[in-house]
Amino acid sequence: MPEAFDHAIAQFLNADGSRVIGTGFAVSPRHVLTCTHVIASVLGQDARLPIPSGTAFTVLFPLNPNLPPLTLRLHTTFPCVDQPDIHTLEDISLLEVEGIASLPCASRQVLPDSGHHGQTFHTYGFNRHGGSWFTGQCAGVVAEGWIQLQVDNASDESLNGLSGAPVWNTQANAITGMLVAKRRGNLRSYMIPLARLIRALPLLATPESPAAASTPCQMATNPRYKLLKTKLERLQAQYDLETRVEEQMRMEKLIADTQASLQQLD
Repeated sequence: MPEAFDHAIAQFLNADGSRVIGTGFAVSPRHVLTCTHVIASVLGQDARLPIPSGTAFTVLFPLNPNLPPLTLRLHTTFPCVDQPDIHTLEDISLLEVEGIASLPCASRQVLPDSGHHGQTFHTYGFNRHGGSWFTGQCAGVVAEGWIQLQVDNASDESLNGLSGAPVWNTQANAITGMLVAKRRGNLRSYMIPLARLIRALPLLATPESPAAASTPCQMATNPRYKLLKTKLERLQAQYDLETRVEEQMRMEKLIADTQASLQQLD
């Protein structure tokens, strides 16, 4: 994994800073992604209730010696839902840095739902004992549209606080989703796959890597890059309107292929 993966990982504490609530990670030089239930817990409120845009949070980056605590403000949020289905976008929140900062971010890659099965992953998050690394395997998609994960060598307690952590797929060599929940007693965790995160937050469709982040002007003037970017935006807009599961699966493959082509230009 690149150093940018470690340096992008964010920690959320409760209001007085005495207890770890959850994790997040930078997805652009100015944005951090996490779960809505994480920031709701920081505020001490029900994650099903709306959180005002602009609400401020103090975020730490313990693995990044170059970043002090930063103030982030809520940009976009999707509240939790009691009975979500495969079309529901929930438990996703994007925060934006207040002031001047440039956050590191690791590469991302969209996989079709079927492409996660059997893949191995690494993740890092914060529980009450501090930060911990975890590994495991992806099992496959479940009814909510999330991907079920089987975590190796973990206890139920050790998984507390990992919500919002990035999931690094070792085969794709990129982030492919965000941890969102666990089920008590069976060490199963779940992630929101990147394709679903992009449906909620189209800015995530832009590949991020140190190379891409350092040369935005070069990329913007590359005709093939502009063509692929336009294609990806069109596919995403079509995907948002599509209700047929078979067609959604076909379009997820097209989105994944286009994303991979964009990353090859980095």
